Amino acid sequence: MNSWNHVDSLCTDGTSSMLSEVRFTTLMNKRALHIISTVCVLHRHVLASKALPGYLKIVLKHVTECVNFIRARACVSEVFKKMN
Repeated sequence: MNSWNHVDSLCTDGTSSMLSEVRFTTLMNKRALHIISTVCVLHRHVLASKALPGYLKIVLKHVTECVNFIRARACVSEVFKKMN
């Protein structure tokens, strides 16, 4: 029995050690073609923010602070969930 049959997807941090040609993700895909490989959303955020111009980094920082503020307060977060 192939244990890769039990794996549906893989989430990595996006480093070259995980994504380059001779690294884990490539080797994994050679053994199990059905596995979907993605980069973690939080790591994408960090990677994307490194390439942003200064004025957009400030905007992203403020948006992140607003989201964290809302999520940190359960009552406020529930109000936003009910608005959807």
